[in-house]
Order: sequence, then structure tokens, then C-alpha cells
Amino acid sequence: ILAKREPVTAPMDTMAPWPHVFPSIEKAGEWQRNEWPGISLRDVAEELQENFMQISGRWLPKYSHNVVSTAWSEMCRAAQVPPPATRTLLVSAPKSGIVRPAFVQACLVTMRGNLELAEMDCGHLMYLERPAETAHLRARELEPVLLHRAGEELGAGVVIEHARHGRG
Repeated sequence: ILAKREPVTAPMDTMAPWPHVFPSIEKAGEWQRNEWPGISLRDVAEELQENFMQISGRWLPKYSHNVVSTAWSEMCRAAQVPPPATRTLLVSAPKSGIVRPAFVQACLVTMRGNLELAEMDCGHLMYLERPAETAHLRARELEPVLLHRAGEELGAGVVIEHARHGRG
């Protein structure tokens, strides 16, 4: 006689729900604050307002699960170095551990003079953790493009004059 077997518990029965589902917006806020240490409460509140929704009395993030799955699958493969002729700003955030030294070295070897390195003492969400520094880096990268476009529209002399007086 065979002994009666207990049903095997499926792995999904023991995993945390995905997407994260919360009984209240307050619980969602607690979770978000734990996920984003060091981020201002204002930014967490904005995240909850803009990116959480209530369905059947429960709160969950509103994002495309297909997009998230695709993003994670892309992050699991080897990082792709930008083409050598592409001017690139690579910003490393050491607290995130995402940009690894081997990738930086590969970029340096491949891109040479087209690569600018910057580092911010923060985690993955640099635009929330260091908004002023992030804005400064972005503006510095966009300045040549904006000056070029302004030169096409206004005439090069105007752009040079503005740049000379720090108004470019």
C-alpha cells in the first residue's frame, strides 16, 4: 500500500506577491520608503500619487509587468558598450553597484576621447537623491547641442556673444 502524499506546495505559494499588493496606501508608502532609503518623503508621496492605483480595495504599483520583465532580462545579460564614435557621459553611482569597474574599463578602451566619466555619491535613483547634481550634468551635456541649434536660428555671432558673457 502506498502512503498518501501531501500535495507539494508550489513555489508561487511561498513567494511574496508580485506585483506588490497592499491593503492600504499607507502600507504601500511604508514599503516604498523602505525601498527608497534616503529619498525625501515628498518624492515618495509623489511616487504614490502618480504611480500607484487601487483595484478591488487593494493598492499596487501601476506599471507594465511585461516591460519590467523585459528590463530585468536585459539587465541580466552582458552590458553593451556604446559605439566608439558616440559621445557618452557615464555616471557611476557607487552605492548602487550597477556600473561595474569592468564595464567602465571596456568603455575607456573602446570609446577613448568620446567618453566622459562622472561619479555621484548616491544609489540608483540619482535624479531623486542628487537632483541638483543630476541637472547640472544633464545641462552640461546638452549645452553644445543647444548652442548649435541657437546658432542655426540666431546666427553664430549671437551665440558666441552669449557664451562669452556666460549667458549661453
